[in-house]
Amino acid sequence: MPHRLLRALAVAAFAMLYPLAGRASAAAGTAKDAAPRQQIKVAAGDLLAQKGEDGIWHSVRILQVDRMPDGSPVAHCLFYTDAKERPTLDAVAALGVRDRHMMVLAGFFGTGWERIGNRPPTKAEMAGYYDYLKHTDFPRYAKLTGLDEQAVARVANEHYAKAVALDDKGDKRGAIIEYSIALDSYPMFVEAIDNRGLDFMDLGDCKEAVADFEMSLGIKPDGEAAFVSRGECLLRMGKSKEAATVFAEAIRRFPARKADLQKSLDQARASQKAHQNPSR
Repeated sequence: MPHRLLRALAVAAFAMLYPLAGRASAAAGTAKDAAPRQQIKVAAGDLLAQKGEDGIWHSVRILQVDRMPDGSPVAHCLFYTDAKERPTLDAVAALGVRDRHMMVLAGFFGTGWERIGNRPPTKAEMAGYYDYLKHTDFPRYAKLTGLDEQAVARVANEHYAKAVALDDKGDKRGAIIEYSIALDSYPMFVEAIDNRGLDFMDLGDCKEAVADFEMSLGIKPDGEAAFVSRGECLLRMGKSKEAATVFAEAIRRFPARKADLQKSLDQARASQKAHQNPSR
């Protein structure tokens, strides 16, 4: 999942936070005869700042720089709260944190931005980035934080086993708690996510169930249980059009289940039709 950030979203989100930089970027992209826009080659530890038109300073700490699939550098950033004075490496620690972690195309830092200095981020500053890695690239997270992966797996599996035992007894809520503890240790435990989603579904909480199934598919896009169950939840929630789309795609992805999936698709389409042409 690392670096599944869309270029347009990365720029748009950042421009909303810092409109001055957004206008500079837009101008650079539309003026055919404009001079090449200056860019700062960012590195982990950089403290960057920009003074807005209102005289307020915006400060960003670069936590890490990675590469997008197309090779474009992307910066993992921590955003501090705005300040009236130009920040310094020492003074920035006194500022509050506006956003613990956001990915921004590194090339976006240019006109209007300046490098204040460079200092390795503190453990507290890295917390948001570590949390991102924990949910997207666990091996890297474990390596950077010094975690024992085998110990983590053992704890996660112990709570998973307790959850399954509770499921067998019909204690869905107790099982959900144990699955959640397992996922707190290892967030990419797909089986635990799927089972928790199914328990939410059995309890009638389709909103939470869909959230789990989507989380599971973010890790394992072709997970059959999560994919199909998401469609079933959407149908129960009255979102027949979305459910029909899911079931049609499920038939393509999982042809061995075409017969029962076709029934679900027909049901979704019938429900959609009924909503479009309600009886008078």
